Amino acid sequence: MLPKISYADLRIMFFSGLSGLFMSMSFPKADLNWLSWFAFIPLFYVINNIKPKKAFLAGLSFGLVHFLSLLYWIITVLNIYGYIPFALCLPILGLLTLYLALYPAFFSWFLLKFCKKPGFLILLAPPLWVCLELIRTYAFSGFPWELLGYSQHNYIKIIQIADITGVYGLSFLIMLVNCSLFSLLLFLSKKPWQGHRVTPGIALAHVAAASVLFALCLIYGDFRIKQIDQWVSKAPGLTVSVIQGNIDQSLKWTPAYQQQTILKYNRLSSLASADSPDLVIWPETAAPFYYGNDKALTHLLMQGLSSTGRDFIIGFPSFVQKQNHFDFYNSAILLDRDGAIKDTYSKVKLVPFGEYVPLQKYIPFIHKLTEQSGDFYSGQMGETLDLDKAVAGVQICFEVIFQNLSRAMVNNKATFLINITNDAWFGKSSAPYQHFSMVKFRAVENRRSVARAANTGISGFIDPSGRELSLTELYTDAYVTQTIPLLDQLTVYTRFGDWFAFLCFPMLLFAFLARDGNDRFTCEKGPVK
Repeated sequence: MLPKISYADLRIMFFSGLSGLFMSMSFPKADLNWLSWFAFIPLFYVINNIKPKKAFLAGLSFGLVHFLSLLYWIITVLNIYGYIPFALCLPILGLLTLYLALYPAFFSWFLLKFCKKPGFLILLAPPLWVCLELIRTYAFSGFPWELLGYSQHNYIKIIQIADITGVYGLSFLIMLVNCSLFSLLLFLSKKPWQGHRVTPGIALAHVAAASVLFALCLIYGDFRIKQIDQWVSKAPGLTVSVIQGNIDQSLKWTPAYQQQTILKYNRLSSLASADSPDLVIWPETAAPFYYGNDKALTHLLMQGLSSTGRDFIIGFPSFVQKQNHFDFYNSAILLDRDGAIKDTYSKVKLVPFGEYVPLQKYIPFIHKLTEQSGDFYSGQMGETLDLDKAVAGVQICFEVIFQNLSRAMVNNKATFLINITNDAWFGKSSAPYQHFSMVKFRAVENRRSVARAANTGISGFIDPSGRELSLTELYTDAYVTQTIPLLDQLTVYTRFGDWFAFLCFPMLLFAFLARDGNDRFTCEKGPVK
């Protein structure tokens, strides 16, 4: 028999699900970024004065609604390109979202269990949320897709603090504002938090703290943008063209279509050469063959390079032959105008089930979604490509959502960043827009320009302050040329990484120990539903 669901349970699931929906609508495509500043209020409202296990259910409902509505496009990837039956795609998405939903579930449980007095809400909730985001970034190979702070990607002034705190600083601030607004609502409505009254002093302190920090972030953002613009005006430039071939994913690896793919990229590169670029960039695995191994396609590509007369960075599959096997890589190869290989970067952060199968020994019936034989191997973290005029840090596909990879490249003297990707997997869903929204933070965190070449879009450029430049539309044949500044200054974030996120652990511990003063283990209990 199915467990009986009471009206109280339905109420909990409704309000927590509403919070999850507000969260999803803060991200692309809806891009109602302002919703995130109060998205958690329905969740806080519904977990007030209930049992901790009910709070866990509320957080789980929040997470399931949020991640299902955010990541629905995974079904398209699995079904259309992975050839997995639709009936199996749903449980796969369900398992992923259930895992991700455990984070807000624990968040809600912890708050209800240990935050007994309203004054400690803003001391516990923001660092707790950031700690959980940091764990999600690295646990089980990591999946930091659209962390809370990424919802502000369109608000250029507010995201400038990322060059100090990374995206986690924005997550902290957003959660702080949610807590302060909730405290104010409790005070105005004369409702207690877990049986404890919200005094005017508590409400005022919460709102004042959030307002001051928000204002300081805006002031810093305004100052920093002006400073970066001055740096840019004095910096040397590099003229770069990015090519968007718009190749159908289902045809890309078809032998009969490979020649047409190279001819299309050659043609677009020839058109771009009229802008006199120093460098031409093709997307991830834009050349669907092994360079130098397939003589006919290699010769065809070299003809295009020589006629254009530019240096190229092109996405290729590559391999290294060992004694009795081959090691395959997803690579970006720097070629000169004669087709000679000058440098190579191989992808470090591989996509589970896309480029390798975790625990394949135990689940042999699961296969990769990519067409190449064998699992890919990881490259060396922090490797860069040395051009004559600049040093490029390349991130392939979803590598760009991992902050530590771009940091490693900038610390290895990268003067600009490149993201090559093939977002054709995502179709016309919200995923390409979500992917692009996170790229902006890599520019701000490290104060580097980003050149992005995507097979089906979004291609273009982002300046060191996170502003969008010369973007393409999805599913169009296109090329874009832009002169980008080459900066060499190192930010606080580049030097010290996720120091702020790690600092949230002792902050959380301090708030936890201090939360009830001398009555740490006893508290006045309110009504429990």
